[in-house]
Amino acid sequence: MKQAVAVDIGGTKTAIGLVRADGSVVLAERWPTPRSGSAIVDLVVRQAGKMIEQTVQSGADLAGVGVGTGGVVDVKRGVITGSSDLLPDWAGRPVAAELSDRLGLAVRLDNDGNTFALAELLFGAGRGQMDGLYVAVGTGIGGGVVLDGRLRHGPGYLAGEFGHMPYAGSALSGGICSCGQAGHVEAVAAGPGLTRSYRASSGRLVANLEEVAALARASDELAVRSIEQGGEALGNTLAGLVLGLDVRFVVVGGGVGVGLGEPYRQAVLNGLEAALPYNLGVVVKLTALGPTAGLIGAGALVLGQAGANRAAADVI
Repeated sequence: MKQAVAVDIGGTKTAIGLVRADGSVVLAERWPTPRSGSAIVDLVVRQAGKMIEQTVQSGADLAGVGVGTGGVVDVKRGVITGSSDLLPDWAGRPVAAELSDRLGLAVRLDNDGNTFALAELLFGAGRGQMDGLYVAVGTGIGGGVVLDGRLRHGPGYLAGEFGHMPYAGSALSGGICSCGQAGHVEAVAAGPGLTRSYRASSGRLVANLEEVAALARASDELAVRSIEQGGEALGNTLAGLVLGLDVRFVVVGGGVGVGLGEPYRQAVLNGLEAALPYNLGVVVKLTALGPTAGLIGAGALVLGQAGANRAAADVI
């Protein structure tokens, strides 16, 4: 069975693994994401190179390298055209060409929100759904838009950049988005925003979202409310897309979606329903693939499973 080296580059962690054509993950390892573009490329070349060598020696059929990354990606040229402070020194890099030259294999590059969407569409919670919003919530917020069975990129490759959509409550909270601007939903609904919200309401200097989640599980009311407010803010924001695109299906994943699970999903649904003028029957599901979704979607970029499903075949 064909395999691909899959790379998932996020603002906090970078995962590299081997993915099979059936969507199964053979091997996955994670490292902290370096703070410079050159160091990220070096990390991927070093670690992916080891996997390529091992795979070739085993006689497996290796299709290439698929990469999902934070930032705006020109998928036709394999170039990062824009990036936030989560990945400094990343914008402008011809990442696909750099990696292909150094690894000696074909490389396909896309935004990590799109690879998350592709994985869930092909193998996860979105199987059988022709239209939907796929929201990856972690250190930042990204995702993918699927319309008529195809992954929508848009002329500027900005489709799915949900985190930078305006949300009035974000400006009021004083939170600043990773892009440096106030008033974006990412500042209140992503991991750092949820943590900041709990610190402000409780006066406790918690280190990260994991601590807030643990407190919420222990019935700390302020922790519970911080999570609810963040999820509701995201739901309020997504309501505009639900109405504008007439989409009735939403999948929530990413580190926050996986880590907080059902309470966050319910909060997103509550926020959606509160902002809609009438009941549209919108379904909100959690990721079915968990933390491996990004790798699976990156592998799908080069493995060709989407031949029967136009999601990866078309760039629109």
